[in-house]
Amino acid sequence: MTVPFEKLKFFDCYVDQVGPIEDGSIAILLSDVQGEFTQVWFGVLENIRQEVLQTALAAVQNNLTCGVALTGTEPDSILYRIHATNAAAKGGRGRY
Repeated sequence: MTVPFEKLKFFDCYVDQVGPIEDGSIAILLSDVQGEFTQVWFGVLENIRQEVLQTALAAVQNNLTCGVALTGTEPDSILYRIHATNAAAKGGRGRY
């Protein structure tokens, strides 16, 4: 089931962890830059799993923040979009 664009919630986040889980899907641990949520696990929309993994790993390796679209902020909500952003472009150097 796909969630309509207007129902998604958008955040700038740090990627704390990302990787495959036992059922073959991808899970991502995110923290909102503004502090609305901290270290919450999200599932990933099935048809973008590989791209999310690549983008999130690049963010972790290069100390980037990510713009994300989520179905909610509760654990096990689903990530629908992720865009890596250079922290310097937002006026900071990230939290690390």
